[in-house]
Amino acid sequence: MKRLFIVILCCAALVSRGNETLVQQEAADSLRVLLNDRKPDTVKVLQADRLWNAVFRNSHNDSLMLRSAKAIVNLSRKLRYPWGEARGWYDLGRFYHHAEKMDSSVACFDASIALALKLNNKELAIQAYTTQGRVYRKVTDFVNATNALLHALKLAEEMRSKAGIANSYNELGNICNIQNKYRQAISYHRKALALRLELRDSLHISHSYFNLGENYQKANLFDSSFYFLNKALEISRNRHNEVGEAYVYESFATIYNKKKEFARSLEYASRALTIIEPEIEEKDEEIDLLEDIGRSYNGLKQYDKAIAAFLKALSEIKKYSIPQDIAYVYSGLSEAYEGKRDFVHALEYYKTFKKSNDSIFNNENAAKVSQLEIQYAQEKKDKVRDLEEKAKEADHEAQIRQKNIISVSVGIGMLLVVVFSIFIFNRFRLTQRQKQVIEEQKRAVEEQKKIVEEKNKDILDSIHYAQRIQNNILPTRKYIDRTLKRLKN
Repeated sequence: MKRLFIVILCCAALVSRGNETLVQQEAADSLRVLLNDRKPDTVKVLQADRLWNAVFRNSHNDSLMLRSAKAIVNLSRKLRYPWGEARGWYDLGRFYHHAEKMDSSVACFDASIALALKLNNKELAIQAYTTQGRVYRKVTDFVNATNALLHALKLAEEMRSKAGIANSYNELGNICNIQNKYRQAISYHRKALALRLELRDSLHISHSYFNLGENYQKANLFDSSFYFLNKALEISRNRHNEVGEAYVYESFATIYNKKKEFARSLEYASRALTIIEPEIEEKDEEIDLLEDIGRSYNGLKQYDKAIAAFLKALSEIKKYSIPQDIAYVYSGLSEAYEGKRDFVHALEYYKTFKKSNDSIFNNENAAKVSQLEIQYAQEKKDKVRDLEEKAKEADHEAQIRQKNIISVSVGIGMLLVVVFSIFIFNRFRLTQRQKQVIEEQKRAVEEQKKIVEEKNKDILDSIHYAQRIQNNILPTRKYIDRTLKRLKN
């Protein structure tokens, strides 16, 4: 039953691998069709760039990659399409980086950056600066590597791109790691990790965990190193990322080598090498593993095996131009030959180690890198200060505007009060005038009333006087009644 299950898994893997190969082939064929089109336009340039990236990620057809990247640049120039030309130069830079042609890669990235900045395409400029920084780091030009990455970081901060800022911090941490500035590297990687945790980017979170584990390992803080490496290993297993697991195993091998547990170190290094060796893109890690195996054999006093591992690593370094690892290999070879009591070769490799080590970690380069970092920090402080001053100026202007608004409002309010007061005063005067007229009319009426009353009194007095005279002249009623009665009788 178990065998049947394994067979089914193998068949599924082959089908999956076949489907991936088919997709890659379709992308490559589509790219060839576009390149042979005699009537290109900007849309086709964009399609060619997208297909180029698809083929580049999944294929190693160098002739097609080179021809198509150059075609994208030339077609874009012909169409006067600078955006496409910038993308084409970026693709060419990535190809030359892959092909270990570092000078050509740097030149292509310079062309892409110049066009991207001219077009205000900050996203592409960040990508080009970041990849260019990796190229410079690979050839141990740490000054230019730091400079390129600080430019990428500045643009990412202007865009408020958390992913871009995190990537820049990550790459700056890697440069500090190579220069043995582990505390500074840890600071950069912690900043990158904090941003990636906010973005919930599991792949890059695992990278940050691994980088922190690596730096703690190099600083001989093994407990912290194991903590972060185990977190990276957990994510890699959940993502079924065997290469990620191999990187962690290599770090475990280095830790156990430092703890002088050489058998255990050899076990982890060998396990990682079986995963990494078939991967063409992972030669850096393969070299690191060969170094770990060599150091483990040195610890186990199996010097011939150690020399074989170191010489294989040296061959890979020269083949793929990875100079930052060469000093460690020479150091391991010197130690192995010293163990074999072959002091001539031991001294020869030790001298070569010192020469290589000094060329990588010279004081002048370290000073220039530190100067660039200080300059960037100062520029950042100046920028913050400028923003604060602008904020203060804006606040001052807002206060002035507020005062002006208050002054105008008070003025308008006072004007309204004056107008209202005038209106009230006029109404008061009118009311007073009307009241005065009424009072005058009242007085006139009162005078007329008095006159009427006086005349009425005079008339009544006259009537009463006449009535009295009449009463005195005429006989009384009793006299009349008595006289009438007498006459009747």
